[in-house]
Amino acid sequence: MTSRHRLISSLIRVTEIALGVLFLYLGTTKFLAPEALTLSRALIGAAELIVAILIPTQVSAIVSTPAVVVIAAAEVVLFSRPPLAAIACVSAHGLTTWGRIALHARRDKLPT
Repeated sequence: MTSRHRLISSLIRVTEIALGVLFLYLGTTKFLAPEALTLSRALIGAAELIVAILIPTQVSAIVSTPAVVVIAAAEVVLFSRPPLAAIACVSAHGLTTWGRIALHARRDKLPT
């Protein structure tokens, strides 16, 4: 494995972990204010906690990508989060997914 490949792989992994921590934070904050806990907050909070586990464990992009998109959209619509933050979150997840796929494709093409 080249040093460039290791660097890109490490950056992708750090971004995945940061996204996981972000979703863990968002999910737990939904449950920390019980007076404001509504069904929508509970459902989105639970979904965020699930995604907080899915992303760092590198579960299939077919599962995690739609979840990230739906949660980001719900955050904007239901909880008035800034759309730019949602776009940044979805973009970061998309880049890590694309990067991981590209690294695997490159690795599979390398001669052994």
